[in-house]
Amino acid sequence: MYQALLFDLDMTLMDFRQTEQAALTALFAQYHIPLTDTNLNAYRTANNACWRLVEQEQMTVAQLKQERIRRFLAAIGMPLALAPQMADDEIRYLGQGTYLMPYALHTIQALHTHYPIAIASNGIADVQRQRIWHGPLAPYIDQAYVSETVGFAKPNPHFFDPAIARYGRPLLLIGDSYQSDVLGAINARLDMLWVTTQAPPQPLPSNVRTIPSLKDLPALLLPQTQPQR
Repeated sequence: MYQALLFDLDMTLMDFRQTEQAALTALFAQYHIPLTDTNLNAYRTANNACWRLVEQEQMTVAQLKQERIRRFLAAIGMPLALAPQMADDEIRYLGQGTYLMPYALHTIQALHTHYPIAIASNGIADVQRQRIWHGPLAPYIDQAYVSETVGFAKPNPHFFDPAIARYGRPLLLIGDSYQSDVLGAINARLDMLWVTTQAPPQPLPSNVRTIPSLKDLPALLLPQTQPQR
């Protein structure tokens, strides 16, 4: 039996696409930026590029907060001097998003009486803490590990050191991302359930399994009641 279950947050338990869309709608309105596909794509291009640099340890999360906004403003021709305040406003709006993925609440409710449940998230600490501890999952979460606070981002194996120190081994990581979750589990020698319907880019090691949906987790991880004779 696992000592704890470590869940990735965004697009595993919480729907970050809805969170981002709501936050950008409010942010663009505040700064009088038209909510067009062109402007949304410019932001997402800047954001995704910065997060890739964080995962490659070429940028810190603290640097990302303003750098993605600077790149976005440059792409749409607005003054870069807006970046510091706009970055703060973006973080405030993102922290308000507590939208859940399908089956997330039911799955966590079913599992939390059998396992400690912790969040293992690459993200901005202020954003993720607000979404975790002020959202519907809060009563079931024992601990939250966020890359900005930990000092390492998945897939760096040191990201998992605080969780291993707290719970011991074996631990199970559940997540949706090959780049951060699957490779992180491989690097840290953790068992992994990859929530995906995609084919893996290469053969997976024995400690990594795939499941198509969170709704399959309770049947895999909870003790099965034997029928009475």
